[in-house]
Amino acid sequence: MKRKLSLLIAVCALVYVAASSWFLLYFSGAETPQVPESTLTIWSSDNMAKDAFAQYQLSHPDVALNYVHVDRAEYLYKLKITIALGEELPDLCVVDNASFGEVMALGVLEDLEQPPYGLNREELIDASVPPVCDDAGRVCGVPAFLPISGMAYDRAIALEFLGTDDPEKVSVAFNSWADILSRGTEFQERMPDQKFFVSLEDPAMMLFGQSAEPYVVDGVLTGEYRFLSYFKILAALRDAGLSGSAAQNSPQWYASFKAGETFFYPCSLSMIDSGVFHTDSAWGFTLPPSGGFRYGGETWAICADSDQKELAWDFIQTVLLSPAGAVYNKNKDNGNFICYEPAYSLEGYQDLVVEDFGGQNIGRTYFETVLPSVSLWDGGELAATVEDVYLQVVRAMMFDAQLDAQGAYDLFLARLAEQAPSVQLEEEVR
Repeated sequence: MKRKLSLLIAVCALVYVAASSWFLLYFSGAETPQVPESTLTIWSSDNMAKDAFAQYQLSHPDVALNYVHVDRAEYLYKLKITIALGEELPDLCVVDNASFGEVMALGVLEDLEQPPYGLNREELIDASVPPVCDDAGRVCGVPAFLPISGMAYDRAIALEFLGTDDPEKVSVAFNSWADILSRGTEFQERMPDQKFFVSLEDPAMMLFGQSAEPYVVDGVLTGEYRFLSYFKILAALRDAGLSGSAAQNSPQWYASFKAGETFFYPCSLSMIDSGVFHTDSAWGFTLPPSGGFRYGGETWAICADSDQKELAWDFIQTVLLSPAGAVYNKNKDNGNFICYEPAYSLEGYQDLVVEDFGGQNIGRTYFETVLPSVSLWDGGELAATVEDVYLQVVRAMMFDAQLDAQGAYDLFLARLAEQAPSVQLEEEVR
């Protein structure tokens, strides 16, 4: 009996692998003209494109990959240095969304709506289009994954504190940041060993990504007093003991998922696949206070000087702009939903039931409540620089209890002036 069961499991596994491979093979198909022996150079900070290319090669055996790993923090700098030295740029750039606006500003990317590409922006999810358009409205890249995130919560803590772990009821209880702060005192009294957030950077990222408009427009920091509001909320969380001092994405931060002492975490769909929620705790996924937020994601773009433009475009179409690519990405990484609009009409495509989340249909929560809550806008000028300066100040707040909201705001403006001297304040240009 055990041998039969083992054989059955092995057969099922082979069927699954074959099916996953078939999607990409089917899309490219035998009718796709054979590409002459050539090499596609990709710069990326993760293995997503590298793994997908291995599948692509099954129907394109004469194509080779030159994969260059570039850390996210060094990507923009490496591009600038390469341009300054007159050296060869990659055919395909895989860029973190936070940096893509500044990469577009370098002027080295193709307009994908023009020949030989002919991208139809109507085939992209609406929320994904503005961040990949330059000031002239050109679409300079294809967004890989949906860049909007929700919030994960520990169901055991929710049950003890609220008497329910239902995602909708948790969202109602913490509908706004005012709710977070107003319930904080009771939470600390009843559950002194727990915190709302393990890192002050977690709510900081959520607040930053909830803005309804870009931060810098035409060289002006718009609505700079938004940051004072952010720092007031963060200072209140810190001073009430509702947030910890772990650095986001540090070993301490990752270890906290298993400790059962933290109520909330920012949660992108890619985080669900990363394994951080595979713990003894049961998790829930819901709409964050005041709505979803921009967090994570990446964009694929073709360099204008590439001599492999058609190959790069065919690869992008196969992986990011086809029903086959949609199914491949979702099945391979358990939750990587691409931005290809037609895929969402596929039967069951929007469903994502995750065992670590108590069997909750994460997909339905995401598409029905989280994604529609976010306003459409591009990242704005110097988005990555503004975000970096903002987080520098948040980290300073974590370790200096004397740094209040006003002090943090003043420090933010001072550091922004140092790191982006061309940026002006609204009050300076009135």
